[in-house]
Amino acid sequence: MDGLEEVDVMGKGLYGKYRIEKGDGTPVDPRAIYFTLRLDTDRFARVAVRAYVAACRDEQPELARDLERVLRDVEGEDDVL
Repeated sequence: MDGLEEVDVMGKGLYGKYRIEKGDGTPVDPRAIYFTLRLDTDRFARVAVRAYVAACRDEQPELARDLERVLRDVEGEDDVL
């Protein structure tokens, strides 16, 4: 997404904040568009992941279960903070 470099960071809109790389070291598609969410500090990110879980549950049940587990762990940490 070439236009991200031009987005005003101070406005807190969409901007290129992270660099993405694959865990196994293989290259990412340079044309791919990624959207990174930080679940431990962003309640809106958790809402988005809940919607994703609902959308993928039938076709990717293991992913849905894993994401639900992550959400439970993160939200449990919030209770401690």
